Amino acid sequence: MKKSPLFELVEERKLPNFQYIDAPTIQWIIANKPRFNIVREVELPKRNTLNRYIPKQSWFSEKRVINSIHGLRHILRVVAYVSLISQKSQNKNIKNILVAAAIHDIRRKNDKSDTGHGLRAAHWFRKNVSEVAKEFKVEFTSGDEKEIFWTTLFHESPRHVFLGGQNYSRFKERCP
Repeated sequence: MKKSPLFELVEERKLPNFQYIDAPTIQWIIANKPRFNIVREVELPKRNTLNRYIPKQSWFSEKRVINSIHGLRHILRVVAYVSLISQKSQNKNIKNILVAAAIHDIRRKNDKSDTGHGLRAAHWFRKNVSEVAKEFKVEFTSGDEKEIFWTTLFHESPRHVFLGGQNYSRFKERCP
């Protein structure tokens, strides 16, 4: 039985729990990539910055995610995008966003919606903050730890959750 490429499974709404990029899907992406008006070239992040924020494979709760669409390559892209965005940002604690980017999907159970994976990753971070600091060669204040916790937790939340800030405040009060 011939295995369908990932892009066909998307169209058929038959995605498996664990999704891996295949050659036909890469070809489809190249053929269907959006056209952007590039205003200017951007300076890519330094390789040592990217390498610094690669999570250990042992941090993933489900080993099949490591090489899937939400695995290490995805995390590396998110870290790169955060690094690029930070070039324009006034945020002085960019390391917190880089750490949150590096750990945001490590507690996924699968590649589908997996509601709660942000909360699991946030709690995992809180329990393993010393190991994360050591691995990424950073130091955290208690404020840093809170910022990383909340950024990780809410990365999977739909935008409407934050409208008016009421839901965020209510949720934050219920979570330790």
